[in-house]
Amino acid sequence: MIPPDMIERIREATDIVEVISRYVALKPTGKGFKGLCPFHQEKTPSFTVSSDRQFFHCFGCKAGGNVFHFLMRAEGMTFIEAVHDLAQHARITLPEAESPAVQAQEMQRRQLLEVMAWAAGRFQEALQRPKVAEPAKAYLQRRGLAVDLIQRFGLGYAPDGWDNLMKAAQRDHYSEGLLEKAGLIIPRKEGEGFYDRFRNRVMFPIRDMQGRTVAFGGRVLDGGEPKYLNSPETALFKKGELLYGLDLAREAARKLNRIILVEGYMDVIACHAFGFSEAVASLGTAFTSMQANLIRRFAERVILIYDADEAGVNASLRAFEVLNREGLLVQVVALPGAKDPDEFLRAQGAEALKRLLDQPQTMVEFVFQQVAHQENLERLEGKLAVLKKLAPVLDQMASPVERTLSMQWIAGKLHLDETTVTQELSRKRRQPTQVESTSSAAVLEQRPPASPEEKTLVSALLKHPGLLEKIRERLQPEYFHDETIGNLADRLLKTEPISSDAEEDWTQHWINSLPEPVWVETALTLWAEKQAGQPETVIRDCLNRLEAAWLRGQIRLLQTRIMEAQQAGEREEFKKMAQNEIELKNRLKKLGVDWGGGGSGGRKNFAPLK
Repeated sequence: MIPPDMIERIREATDIVEVISRYVALKPTGKGFKGLCPFHQEKTPSFTVSSDRQFFHCFGCKAGGNVFHFLMRAEGMTFIEAVHDLAQHARITLPEAESPAVQAQEMQRRQLLEVMAWAAGRFQEALQRPKVAEPAKAYLQRRGLAVDLIQRFGLGYAPDGWDNLMKAAQRDHYSEGLLEKAGLIIPRKEGEGFYDRFRNRVMFPIRDMQGRTVAFGGRVLDGGEPKYLNSPETALFKKGELLYGLDLAREAARKLNRIILVEGYMDVIACHAFGFSEAVASLGTAFTSMQANLIRRFAERVILIYDADEAGVNASLRAFEVLNREGLLVQVVALPGAKDPDEFLRAQGAEALKRLLDQPQTMVEFVFQQVAHQENLERLEGKLAVLKKLAPVLDQMASPVERTLSMQWIAGKLHLDETTVTQELSRKRRQPTQVESTSSAAVLEQRPPASPEEKTLVSALLKHPGLLEKIRERLQPEYFHDETIGNLADRLLKTEPISSDAEEDWTQHWINSLPEPVWVETALTLWAEKQAGQPETVIRDCLNRLEAAWLRGQIRLLQTRIMEAQQAGEREEFKKMAQNEIELKNRLKKLGVDWGGGGSGGRKNFAPLK
């Protein structure tokens, strides 16, 4: 592990003004420098750099930190990567990691990056082979991809055959074990040996923020299934933490202060081909808060252009919920006469899409339009179907003004009284059958500040990560009010088991690997806090209190819904919810926590942070 004094030496040897000047035109002002913020669009400079304190701060978007944090934001680096980059520029030689386990982990990551870059090269070479690559070339030609575009996105070809890549790996001295860890080969179900994961497919490299290949998507050419095959998750690749094309889109996104979010690889490539270089795509999974945080680094506005089928509409709604929760402005473009951006651009061109992007719809307008195409709005059933679909969208609006204006707009479109619409939407927003997962409205309520139990629990786990195994099955991220601490807890839950003799080195490495500067700062603060009491007792008592507080909140929410169901005469829903209430109260009773949601009473052994 890199010692703290070495990190400080690197920071002191680095001029933050010189580093930031590579990205921002800085002008002297008073004791520091000022320029246009690289992290959000602005016309009046609000981004300041202090040469004395070696610190940057933006008064507009509130970004700030030291030179390591700047590189983490600007280049998408981890903390460790930023340290290595600046050490190289300062000509400081870093020591090897002290812990053998951490050293082995870093070595494996470097080997995986190397073999993925090698595989990308092999696929690109295969695309240039006469005759062998004809199916792939014909497909790319049909999709209208020019040579420069193929090269920009690093497209390649995995030829037909069971072991083409394995044979090439043997020649170049890459082991089967490494290829398996990279997700490039699969063990045979019967007998020994492996076979290539990707065969007879056009290959789309999936790259991280620094443009390094970490995974692949393969499009089949012979009509087989699945049509698109992605790499499995590996030590390099977590599909919920990346966006396809972001390495190429981030500069345009910063300049325009917007991201175009689409569904597929070809949609991204088509957008870039026609001049919309701010386009990215999620990776075949439900949109995540990690992906929303990535977008927020480069833009404040997101325009969704998902497929025009029911699945695409539902995916838009899920993405809207996550993006809206992260404070991003979300708008939608519906493509007339086309199922996706690729088809639309090839048929109607860039100007047609530009006109749509200049006048995007709100999510309410988009959902209304989609449902209106399927329902008869002259009939009561059609009006109710529209309101049912719009209820969760309105729930997710944090602004009362926006919600009121939207309901007025809906009432006008349906030729209904606004009070009637409000009452019906209020009834639709109830979710009586799923108490265990909070509703969108509950998620968007203003969260109270972090409790002492949240801070103490995560602090204790950072000091003693080996104890995580004893509570892993019980600890849930939704127990946390504070978003950052909840994200740290969620990330801890996803780690592999840790041995007690490697805890300190592991914790330092884990904190330095966090993707967000604010996460790093919070984790370091919690890790440094003093704590009294036996670690196991502290962790157990904090968890009991957090679970009890969460259960009390769920019971209160459920009791409100039970009253509403009773008043509405919904007997079946009333019975289900009453049974759920009994189950939740039994869980609460088993915890034995004499605590109503605040303070630290009820357990003598509980020791909050000092």
